[in-house]
Amino acid sequence: MADMQIDPAGLDPRAVYRLMISVIVPRPIAWVSTVSPDGVPNAAPFSYFQALGGKPPMVMIAVGDRRTGEHKDTRRNIEATGEFVVNMVSEDSGPAMVKCSVDHPYEVSEFEEAGLEAIPSERVGPPRIGQSKVSLECKLDRVLEIAGSGICIGEVVLFHLTDDLLDENGLVDADRLNPLGRLGGSGYSTLRERIAIDATGAVETLTSSKLDLWREFRERSIAMARKLSAEQLADGSGQILRHLAACTAFRVLEWEGRTDEEAACDWDASWTAERIVAELEADRDAFLVACRTAPRDQMWKLDRMIRHEAWHQGQIGMIHRGAFGESDLWRA
Repeated sequence: MADMQIDPAGLDPRAVYRLMISVIVPRPIAWVSTVSPDGVPNAAPFSYFQALGGKPPMVMIAVGDRRTGEHKDTRRNIEATGEFVVNMVSEDSGPAMVKCSVDHPYEVSEFEEAGLEAIPSERVGPPRIGQSKVSLECKLDRVLEIAGSGICIGEVVLFHLTDDLLDENGLVDADRLNPLGRLGGSGYSTLRERIAIDATGAVETLTSSKLDLWREFRERSIAMARKLSAEQLADGSGQILRHLAACTAFRVLEWEGRTDEEAACDWDASWTAERIVAELEADRDAFLVACRTAPRDQMWKLDRMIRHEAWHQGQIGMIHRGAFGESDLWRA
């Protein structure tokens, strides 16, 4: 494999920055709220953000200077007041967060511009952002000047979490938080899949394994439709396969918050094997896309679809067991 080497010393600083933000991904986003000495609230996102320690809990954000060399509003406010709030960004609050990345005059409040809800903090002056599920009230510890950025280090003096975030182990459930990660350019990442890797290196990917199982079932259903004759389709199997396709189409639209008035259309002899195969293939592709974009708290629907698929295949297999020979298609 070719080894590309890039020497940052020979690049424009902007090019180095663009390379770094596309290589170090995904990055957590600190949606930082501050307040000016005159009382104007400010909100801005920073993805050069990380935890530094736990006793006491410390966090850092890197606030780069403007191209003019002036400090950004966030740094000015932090240094002036010694306080800030780090609000975590979930997928549903992403659009509002991006609106806060636009430069506004110092006297303009991003809370007003982005339509943010300002919730009073308990121990610091800057308000929390109501759209955030997690907020960290912070007191400034120090500011380090590194490579044109102010590294603002703060101690977390109070955590705020919505009531439904903690699991039975006292940890924040990542699926419920549904955090947004920063990529390069205008790209962001969402939490669509999680894996668990134990000490032996074994990897568990629950949703992917379920999707693989469902995909295998759907491929068997498509193979069944192709194998059955017109007469076999007409005596009941065609109706079962059509109902299976309609069932999937309905679940896809249900995931998208819509209803399907045509999904339960009546079976008739016009449903040839080719037409049923086309329906099943289209539903398979649409369903896989829907699963990748569905909130994980709705993934129980995938379990139901797996059961439906197995039941429908079992019905067809029992009707036409002899038609499949040793192919094992009916043994779902």
